[in-house]
Amino acid sequence: MPHFYKFTKNDLLDILQFVRDYHLDPSKTSQGRTNQGKRGFGGEIDAFLKGKLCEVAACKIIEKFSNNKKLLIDLEIYSNAEVGKRKDPDIKSVFDESLNIKRTPNAYVEVKKIDENEHWMGARQEQIEEDLKNNTNGYMVHVSMYFDDDKNHKERDITGSALKEILGFDNSLDLGDFSNFTDLTAKIEYIYSYKDLKEKGFFFQSGLIMPATDFREMKQGVFLKDGSMSKQYEFVQRYTGKNEITMEQGHTIKGNYDMPAFTNWTVTGDFEIYRKIETGNKYIVPISNSVMENNVIGSYNLQPKKTYVFHLTNRLVSRDKNDAVKNVNEYSFSRKRLENIQAQEEDFSLESMMKKIAKEI
Repeated sequence: MPHFYKFTKNDLLDILQFVRDYHLDPSKTSQGRTNQGKRGFGGEIDAFLKGKLCEVAACKIIEKFSNNKKLLIDLEIYSNAEVGKRKDPDIKSVFDESLNIKRTPNAYVEVKKIDENEHWMGARQEQIEEDLKNNTNGYMVHVSMYFDDDKNHKERDITGSALKEILGFDNSLDLGDFSNFTDLTAKIEYIYSYKDLKEKGFFFQSGLIMPATDFREMKQGVFLKDGSMSKQYEFVQRYTGKNEITMEQGHTIKGNYDMPAFTNWTVTGDFEIYRKIETGNKYIVPISNSVMENNVIGSYNLQPKKTYVFHLTNRLVSRDKNDAVKNVNEYSFSRKRLENIQAQEEDFSLESMMKKIAKEI
């Protein structure tokens, strides 16, 4: 499977040795990036391990599409003065086996870990436009990680599995319940260039909410198991064919936002709209297979006789009662929109993008 990589003990050792050297370097502070107090060696392992593993996986997977290149991440420790000046890619260098030389890459690749609950991916406007202005041949690579086993989510802890791998089983601390580190698997989920991000992505202006993009099926829908309609809902309208429908803000969004990019939807099929009486939120129930699509958020296939969310909620979280909004200008892809493009455009497929990076880098 060319999009996947299973980690080895050597991968782990290389990263832990880097973190050890970083921690013991007297010039390095123990302050975390979020300024929430000092962190020790354990905190630094948590801070570096997952990100560096994703970088290793991206290198190993993309290497499969090249006959003579070995891709390497950055495991050097720089002075604090150098860190402030450097803007290095995550794939730091290339060993060209045909020429037997190590060189800098010809493409700038950023690698980011992505979790299941992430809905949007992108980068700040100032970064993208500066890089494009400087003709940077840049790519974003999003990597997910999971344990290929049947353990529960508590046992599937990367740090726990790393300690288990290093300490082994012959010790007084029993870590056997944790997943095996060698069952940890990475997958490249998405790749796009900086140019793609600016041209095909959405420009998020600061001050906007960031809509959730999981228009999930409701466990307790409009219709009960006996086929009767739940008293929690009221019928709004039935539609057939192709219809332009406005998706309204859900009741949890406090402010009113002018968001035609998110609210204008095309829904095709035979379907009904219902409103939940308590909240006023709307839901969609397809009578037959239907499709709802938005140019920014993406396209969704809806199965008959199921109840789906048909209102906007805010993905951003605020500590007060007000809506959380974007505080920077940003170019972003909806996760669903990226999946649609990958499936529809051959040049944008994962395999095509990995081949492109392997060739250009």
